[in-house]
Amino acid sequence: MATVKKRKANRTILIMGEGATEKAFLKHLKNLYGQRGSGLAITIRSATGGSPEAIVRYTENIIKNHAYDRVAILMDTDVEWSKEARERAKKWNITLIGATPCIEGLLLRILGHTPPHRSEECKQACARIFGGDLMDEMTYQDRLGIQVLEQKREQIPELELLLGCFS
Repeated sequence: MATVKKRKANRTILIMGEGATEKAFLKHLKNLYGQRGSGLAITIRSATGGSPEAIVRYTENIIKNHAYDRVAILMDTDVEWSKEARERAKKWNITLIGATPCIEGLLLRILGHTPPHRSEECKQACARIFGGDLMDEMTYQDRLGIQVLEQKREQIPELELLLGCFS
């Protein structure tokens, strides 16, 4: 009689990025933390920008048709999150993770820099530091390995919340 190998069901996770840079960074994190055999089925998507309300609604439309165990959105805080966006996220059990003032600001903080207050200045600083396309997940490999991320996660609440999605 043949033995049947039992498969353990994966926990399903959707992590939505506001735009292409968030998506690339999230894919980098997935490559580090979401390896095969981890028991996680992680989907990374991009809302391709828009207001916080539009991003939450876009995510809501995705999860209406799929059963995810956990859903999170990584988006900038340079545009205030409205009460509507927060309430919709709460209703749909979506964790909102803010990158202050933008994803580049979060990346600068992870690298130990104090980010400028304006998003455009954060983008310029990241361009100088990374020297590559921030919309390419490979750009993050050299500077943002597991050791750096684990060292900074206790100091940066948004990073802790984000990395918690991968466990």
